[in-house]
Amino acid sequence: MYGAVVMISFVSLLFSADDHWKVLADRLGMDHVTIRFLDSRQKSNPADEVLRHWEVKAYSTVGTLYDILVDIGYPIIADLL
Repeated sequence: MYGAVVMISFVSLLFSADDHWKVLADRLGMDHVTIRFLDSRQKSNPADEVLRHWEVKAYSTVGTLYDILVDIGYPIIADLL
């Protein structure tokens, strides 16, 4: 379990470098109002907040995250999971 938490944190850092986190947030089902709110907060790692919001959902699994990362064009990052 600890390894998965570290990898999720690493993935969130990779996505926070640019606006890639917004694509991830959209694909994870976050509404556009929440995405704009997170964008306006000027956080250094908004992808981490997106993943924390998503991880409490009943359907949030590493497998689901893997599939989404592959679908949005990040298979190398998905393989890190």
